[in-house]
Amino acid sequence: MKTWILALALFSVSIDCVAQERPGAYARIVTINPHPGKDAEFTAGYERHIQWHKNNKDPWAWYGWTVVLGPRLGYFMDGTFGHQAQDFDNAIKPAEDVADNNVNVAPYADFTSHGIYERLDHLGKGPILPDASAFLFLNSYQVATGEEARFEQSIGNLEASNFTVYRLRTGGNGSRYLLFRAGDRFSDAATIKDVKFERGVVESMTSEVFRFRPSMSHIPGRQPNN
Repeated sequence: MKTWILALALFSVSIDCVAQERPGAYARIVTINPHPGKDAEFTAGYERHIQWHKNNKDPWAWYGWTVVLGPRLGYFMDGTFGHQAQDFDNAIKPAEDVADNNVNVAPYADFTSHGIYERLDHLGKGPILPDASAFLFLNSYQVATGEEARFEQSIGNLEASNFTVYRLRTGGNGSRYLLFRAGDRFSDAATIKDVKFERGVVESMTSEVFRFRPSMSHIPGRQPNN
């Protein structure tokens, strides 16, 4: 009996530790459109801005991608993930961050969106995305008002071993969801299975492929590779 009680106690402790270690559910995601003919200048400027985060020992991870397939071809997306909501009140040196952005990034690009998203863990499967995979496959859904429950039910039936779902909380229009999947090869995009929805659930959907940009990312503890 004592052995069984001890085993149960250790099991409970392990569950508590997993819960405590699970990253927060919130993310900030920004999309940026480089000015025509200024891709090289934008890349160099953004790399300087990422170096600012590194020099200031920013504990947040910042992931960066370039759109290589889809209607926003050439756009850049960055994001920081795994936060508690209150984290956003404690960003590192926010005024200096904005000032550095104004010098190194804003002259070469337009900021087109900035939203806060919540990860929906009851829908995802496998390790939490995004990660540093070579490619990110992103489906963006605009869901009809009142159809969120049916949409989430359909996403939950997706036959895939690893995907993560985020829902827009502020910074956009209506009910917007992002479905993240990852791969090591561009060709993986051709084998991704679609999600089936009932009529009237989804107003619009966009599928895109993003290439991970290590030199335009800051992941503490990870060595960048171009």
